[in-house]
Amino acid sequence: MTLQFYYHPLSMPSRSVRLFLKKTGIQVEEIIIDLAKREQHSPEFLKINPRHCVPVIVDGDFILTEGIAILCYLIEKFPDKVADHWYPKDLRKRARVNEYLSYHDGSTRQLFSRVFQDEYWFWDKKVTDEERKNHIKDMLYVATQLQDTFLKDKQYLCGDEISIADLMAISEVSTVKAFEADGRILSQWVKLLLNVMATSQVIQPTIGRPDTTKEHPKLAEWLERVKTFLKPEFDEVYEPFYEVRKEAMSKKK
Repeated sequence: MTLQFYYHPLSMPSRSVRLFLKKTGIQVEEIIIDLAKREQHSPEFLKINPRHCVPVIVDGDFILTEGIAILCYLIEKFPDKVADHWYPKDLRKRARVNEYLSYHDGSTRQLFSRVFQDEYWFWDKKVTDEERKNHIKDMLYVATQLQDTFLKDKQYLCGDEISIADLMAISEVSTVKAFEADGRILSQWVKLLLNVMATSQVIQPTIGRPDTTKEHPKLAEWLERVKTFLKPEFDEVYEPFYEVRKEAMSKKK
């Protein structure tokens, strides 16, 4: 029986899982839950996930939520399709991946997505300038932690081979690319975000700015390295995300 995969292109954890599915060739039935229409609150979906979030996988009579848990389940269920580097069997290498995953939800996930949500989400949110400023500060602290305490001099967050830790992080960090195309909607916090995180290859905004690579150069290199490894699946997974972004931003003008 084919697994069912419920997701939305704008959901960062959904993109991480979808990238993994595409990269490993694990076959699933994809079902989009339209967050803009609040389909996650529909009676039908609440029967699947009462916590009204994506991603979700359904494997027969087994339902599993949460991106990290889903990735770990897929790794165990399809060992012949999943290379060891994604979640190493070596005790210490796996412990390093688990270390980052334990950090991720309360830090990278929460603080990067909060800044994104300050600018746009599916409903009107009242966020003060002071709140925006604090959210940016928190996010930039996490960016420094990713570079200086996880990445250090390694190729990837947990070693010299890519793992699911990088998959989870890339979907959060690369969300800033959602704002590349339309300089008219770049607010002050986006300019600051670009100033710290961007390279000309990662983000190509339509506004001028000073050299942006010196604040977190290793993190910028990591971002490109992960994207290169994940191509062409990265472009396939992100294409609908950019379409959603384009439509969303046209409504904000």
